[in-house]
Amino acid sequence: MRSLKLIVLGLTFVLGAASPAAGVTQLIGNADGFGPTPTTGLVRATPAPHTTPADTDGDNIIEPGEFLPDWNRNGSTDVGSGDNFDFRSASEVASTNGAQHTDHSIFPGGAANGATFTFSFSVPVPGNPDYGVDHCVDLVYGDYDVFPVSINVDGAVVPLTLQGAGLDGLVQKASANVPWASMTDGQVVVAVIAPNETYLAFDYAFLSSCEAVTSVASSLARPLAMRIAPNPALDHAVVWLELPSEAQILVEAFDVAGRRLGTLAEGVLLVGRHSVDVNLEDLGLTRWSGVIIIRLSTEGYQESQKVVLLR
Repeated sequence: MRSLKLIVLGLTFVLGAASPAAGVTQLIGNADGFGPTPTTGLVRATPAPHTTPADTDGDNIIEPGEFLPDWNRNGSTDVGSGDNFDFRSASEVASTNGAQHTDHSIFPGGAANGATFTFSFSVPVPGNPDYGVDHCVDLVYGDYDVFPVSINVDGAVVPLTLQGAGLDGLVQKASANVPWASMTDGQVVVAVIAPNETYLAFDYAFLSSCEAVTSVASSLARPLAMRIAPNPALDHAVVWLELPSEAQILVEAFDVAGRRLGTLAEGVLLVGRHSVDVNLEDLGLTRWSGVIIIRLSTEGYQESQKVVLLR
């Protein structure tokens, strides 16, 4: 058994979790929001006075829907605009699987063209929960504003979404399905096609089974919201709960087979933001990966999200 400790509003909960069955769950790079930390004081590219935060929710992780910083506050995030950055670790710089392309700005024009992320793994066998099922690749990238850019995932081309006007430096996530037939050789290769893009950055690429990340909403107005970051998580994750009014809530954890692992938080919470800090070091293993499902329930509403834990 392993114990997963979560601290909710100053209270400590201990979750016992049996080891999940092995599967294909791989992260290339780190889910660290491109590397800058803390993000306090970093702004996105906007007209003067250049004070709009790049990390819009203030959780010290730059995620999809947020923005690469306008480092010199000149209203633009671009090559030759004082916005080059490099937060790679020594191991990332030396990597050959694609991690070397993460956590730094890639420039000039065409420099990102041909960047590859290569997932190599043992092919799941009968009895493994990942056997015979399609998988999914996520690629988190920022500041795509020069058409065209796409990714080739084992021969299937997936176009990336061009950021809109007024969204300079926007961070987005591209997702692609990997059919089981493409998994049987033990390798999935994601290649970037960006012949003209002059400034592009990648946070991470992630391969896992396409377990349902469900969001089951009633016909009522959404009474509260849950967000988990970073996800995938290496050392810790924070479950954020946003309540527009006082509510009785229940937060539970399940494994991917639907077995209930334990209760993380239960009771009445006041209006506003609340957090659950998930410390992955308390799992007690130096090399471990797996998936748990966090489910939030309240009257008339239920939401579940997959959390990928990587060690």
